[in-house]
Amino acid sequence: MSNILFIKQSLLEEVESNKQGNLSIDRILTLKNGLSYRLEPAVLIGEELANNKKGDTYKGLILTEDEIKERGYDLYMDTIIIKDYVFKITDGFKATLVD
Repeated sequence: MSNILFIKQSLLEEVESNKQGNLSIDRILTLKNGLSYRLEPAVLIGEELANNKKGDTYKGLILTEDEIKERGYDLYMDTIIIKDYVFKITDGFKATLVD
């Protein structure tokens, strides 16, 4: 099991409404199975819009807002611009397993 997951906002809402987990004020999601994750606002990088195979190395990356700023990437609506590539993104959270 990976120590880092991406959780879409809709999934987080579903987990809470179905009482499968609880989100604390300090952004710790504790699931019924006992696992806890620290959540940070983030995006998941999806398909490259020009279908350029050289951009595939970025697909699937989970980047927090701070990481986007540090790397100098630009967000625009539902896309992210990385170097010469434009990717679709999904908003959500980077979930890091808490020991």
